[in-house]
Amino acid sequence: MNKPCYYLLIIFLIISVIFLMDFMKIKKELALLKQKQTITETNNTAQSNEMKQQTDNLKDYKGILEKYIKEQNSQPDNQRESNSGSRFIPDIRPVSEEAVISQTFSASHPGIDLAASTGTEIIATAAGRVEAYENDDYFGNLLVLEHFNGYYTYYGHLEQIYTATGRFAEKGEVIGTVGSTGFSTGPHLHYSIQKDGLFIDPLSLMKR
Repeated sequence: MNKPCYYLLIIFLIISVIFLMDFMKIKKELALLKQKQTITETNNTAQSNEMKQQTDNLKDYKGILEKYIKEQNSQPDNQRESNSGSRFIPDIRPVSEEAVISQTFSASHPGIDLAASTGTEIIATAAGRVEAYENDDYFGNLLVLEHFNGYYTYYGHLEQIYTATGRFAEKGEVIGTVGSTGFSTGPHLHYSIQKDGLFIDPLSLMKR
């Protein structure tokens, strides 16, 4: 092979390698772009589903409240006055009568502790929406319910959770079980009530 042909072959091989490297780089970038598009589409779908769920929940809440108002308006004035709002006021015990109050309300302990066996059912003390469900370092499995009238209720150290954020819970509905999650020395329910941003003693509302 003469030298000019040899040089041409070398140049051709170099150009081929450069072209191949560029092609692989472009192919890799296209794959990454496609992956990003897939992730974006998945996230958009998840967000869309979440927004739809929230919209459906809001429709449920609106329907429940409208039904409640209609029921109240259909009652005689004396009965309406005695029953008005009781469905959304946290005035019942969150656990059975057998549960013992092991710690009372104070400035340093804004709630009460109700000692009971692990697995004892916990009920919503008023109708409302599950505002939050989280795993807190101190309260362990924690549920927060909003009751549409300035009241919020808190249920801490739960073993099991039977509801989810955004769900509606009726008064008396079982929402979880007593446990010892978080910072706890034994199975009990930490129960707090907040009214217009301030914690109040649950015993002031609880029907004995």
